[in-house]
Amino acid sequence: MLPRVLTAAGFALAAAQTYVTDENISATVTEWRNDAVAAEAAHGHISTWDTSDVTNMDNLFLECTSFDEDISAWNTAQVTSMNGMFRGAIFDSSVEAWDVSNVRDMTRMFSRNARFNQPLNGWTTTSLESTRDMFGYAEAFNQPLDQWDTSSLTAIDNMFECVKGFDQDLGWALGKECSGAVRGGAWAFLNTRCEDWDCGLNGATPPPSSVPTTLSPSASPNPTAKPTYPEASGAAAATPLLLLFLLGAAALA
Repeated sequence: MLPRVLTAAGFALAAAQTYVTDENISATVTEWRNDAVAAEAAHGHISTWDTSDVTNMDNLFLECTSFDEDISAWNTAQVTSMNGMFRGAIFDSSVEAWDVSNVRDMTRMFSRNARFNQPLNGWTTTSLESTRDMFGYAEAFNQPLDQWDTSSLTAIDNMFECVKGFDQDLGWALGKECSGAVRGGAWAFLNTRCEDWDCGLNGATPPPSSVPTTLSPSASPNPTAKPTYPEASGAAAATPLLLLFLLGAAALA
């Protein structure tokens, strides 16, 4: 890593910030979690920390039930993994301004965070590969994600498991490399276009050829209604398929 060169203005700014790296960010956050007053005296407020060289934020606030500070100004441009970052935490502050364009792994990022319900639709997700269990049991979450670029996603298993209130229409296009299923217990995204879908939706999911495509996202399947089906012109036809998010194994029991 090249040495950091600061101008006079840069020195003044650095004096008010703590420069954190992959080597010390976990310990510095732990200091804050244990004693925020002492940590602020030593490092400045957590909202001002310089995170510009951090590449890994895995489990940073794991099960932190007393943290809800504004960290929206953190520089996350170099971060590639946020696995479990807010898992089991009580966190509901905005992070939509973060640059996550290099993040590949958001596995369990907000899993079991019962409070989080902030907009994330402005994120640039071109590098994102895994959203496994990202919002699993994050019961409050119900935000649009339809602007996400999902072209690099390869794993979405249980992404919204037991998020029973989530009823957003996504319209994602998922590549054939995508594996796993998005589980749960309610029909949530009927009429969602999903081209080249090959994610192996399983469990209680019916085959695409047997699923009606005319229900609204908020509607429930009506067994007496006559379904309509997408037209196809051969096995290779790219037809609109339903993105069926089943929201909770408990609802299927």
